[in-house]
Amino acid sequence: MAGFNTGMSPDLVKTELDRLFLSKFNLKVGPNMADVDQSDIFIQDKTKLGAVKTELMADSGMWDERTELEDVDEGQIENDSSRLFTVVNWAKSLMISKNLFDDEAWGAVRKMITAFGNKGRLTGRDNGFKLYRGAFATYKTNDGQYIISDTHTNINGDTIDNKATAALSPASLKVLIAMLAEQKDQKGDIVGHEGKCLLVPNRLYAYAIEVTKSELVADTTDNNVNTFSSEYNLFVKQSNRLSAAAGGSDTAHFLLAPDHTITRFKRQDIQSEWIDYKFDKKNRFEYKGEFREVYGAVSYEGVCASLGTT
Repeated sequence: MAGFNTGMSPDLVKTELDRLFLSKFNLKVGPNMADVDQSDIFIQDKTKLGAVKTELMADSGMWDERTELEDVDEGQIENDSSRLFTVVNWAKSLMISKNLFDDEAWGAVRKMITAFGNKGRLTGRDNGFKLYRGAFATYKTNDGQYIISDTHTNINGDTIDNKATAALSPASLKVLIAMLAEQKDQKGDIVGHEGKCLLVPNRLYAYAIEVTKSELVADTTDNNVNTFSSEYNLFVKQSNRLSAAAGGSDTAHFLLAPDHTITRFKRQDIQSEWIDYKFDKKNRFEYKGEFREVYGAVSYEGVCASLGTT
């Protein structure tokens, strides 16, 4: 920003401020960190409207055996439990004194703009991960049950349980893997979800790696092969937005299949605006940003979790 002043073109000033802002707003996390732009954690979808209509669907079902010249059975699609997710506008403005530009206090301006971008990024992340923090007792799927519950009901009328309580261990993780593999879809068929992503709070990450990545079975003296790493190909992601410090839990953990339905619906990417001090009574520049999106869990399908309390 060296050489900027209040007489420079507003477009030129905005270009440099946007560069600083976006360097933090679009900052990518490390490979072991979970984030809202990762399809392993949130299915990525777009909308052109201010609200997203979702509904549960029972597909045409398993195929039928038929004899020669026999009519082919017609599968029926069933839809139920429609629900609207209203897009949320997330915005903030930052007022910057004209004096900072006159005095060429570029360090102060740089610090203000990068912090502004960082908090915008954290806002989006916190808004997304609140679905996981509140999965047991706050946020619900289209069937009216909490995302993680032992009383889900599918369109076929089956009761579905995707909730456990055991602390993370090799034995309890096997239970979650089996729970996903045996989970019935809306039609009542076992579709064989494969748990691939183990999502944990940051304080549980080291032990989760020990459980899933050790060459031999964790917490034992036996020379058994660790099937989590050798056969299931599980990978672990962590987030501090799941922690007790962030309003979540340090013990709860989630197992996700690639076809889960916890979704990020994006309406508008980040947009910024730079407004000249001449339009402010206090001689302040204004830099503001806004993005629009909403998160929702349509169904229990493809996800199970444990409170990790027993």
